[in-house]
Amino acid sequence: MKNFKQVFKIGGIVILVLIVVAGIYLADLFGSDELKILQDEDNQKLVNALVIGYDAGADGIPRPDTIFLASADLVGNGLGIVSLPRDTRLKIPGYSNYTKLNSAYSRGGIDLTVKTVEELLDVPIHFYVEIDFDGFVNIIDVLGGVEIDVRQRMHYVDKAGDLHINLQPGLQVLDGEKALQFVRFREPIRADIGRIERQQQFMNALIDQAFKMSIIPKIPNLLGELNDFFRTDLPFRDMARLAKILVDFPRDRIEMTILPGTPEYIGGISYWVPNDEGLEMVSLSMLNTKDYLENVRYEVDVLNGAGISGLAGDRGEILEYWGFTVRRMGNAERFDHEYTSIDYGPGGLEGALRVSSLIGGVPRENEELNSDEIKITLGEDQKRFEEGGTI
Repeated sequence: MKNFKQVFKIGGIVILVLIVVAGIYLADLFGSDELKILQDEDNQKLVNALVIGYDAGADGIPRPDTIFLASADLVGNGLGIVSLPRDTRLKIPGYSNYTKLNSAYSRGGIDLTVKTVEELLDVPIHFYVEIDFDGFVNIIDVLGGVEIDVRQRMHYVDKAGDLHINLQPGLQVLDGEKALQFVRFREPIRADIGRIERQQQFMNALIDQAFKMSIIPKIPNLLGELNDFFRTDLPFRDMARLAKILVDFPRDRIEMTILPGTPEYIGGISYWVPNDEGLEMVSLSMLNTKDYLENVRYEVDVLNGAGISGLAGDRGEILEYWGFTVRRMGNAERFDHEYTSIDYGPGGLEGALRVSSLIGGVPRENEELNSDEIKITLGEDQKRFEEGGTI
């Protein structure tokens, strides 16, 4: 469950920013308060977009590398982004055998890929975006580079893979080639964790750069670059409308995660095997209700007051699944608690009730806690949960 964290491919960040920038530029020409893509939908507040990034192989056939679903709540100003590993194991509609998600593209293009993801997550997809990431370097150059604080010396050479990274530490403006080096660098100690942190750092810097007034004169050139490597079935009118909405989204209302699952070898083939409970959580909380966005603000301590081995860790992982910020998991001062208690600060009852609905327990107000703090002491009643009963 530890892999259920904020993970996001940098190419997707680039295209989302550019959709917003381009939409703002077109708003005066095509502005509208109604979204054409929602005209036949019962739910007029949720918009789901499938984004696929690919590199062309040596034979020129597009090979999907990045796949994610972005779901915007137009009323609640929330954005949930779920990255779907290309090796996700599933059945493609119309085929009987299990295979990998990215094979849907080679079998039926974007249409079959959209249908496959709709069935996987049980949500409608309103439009798609296809991106050729070969344009990454050119886009960054058109933007005038991105100012980044490079916090360490980065040097790596892979002649076979034609990868050359050579960056000095310090605050500097990275052009397209150096920006690509920055987001691809993987140091030996912190590995992918360090790379993800740098990609998030780059994301924030790119967003700041994209919305500076100095970017406005460059938008025509950006649109020209987009035309070379970007395809979508989203109408210009809707692009403008969505751009206006996304600009107003607070940063703390945007959450990014990866589809819950585990890496496994099956029949000698490497897959990402989705977790059934995680699939349900993603569909309900990240893509439909956006409860995940609300839960993130609560800081939770989970204490084992029943003496059941591993209890605090198990319950903490459940709460992490549903978006709560679990800051501590450990033992209570004693193990004789009969019932689970959920202490919350003034104004934090809603969060306590959300916790209770997931793991049971009785909410009670504690004036020593802040409104966003929750302290859970697990009791003997959790045994019924372990045995599959009702708490």
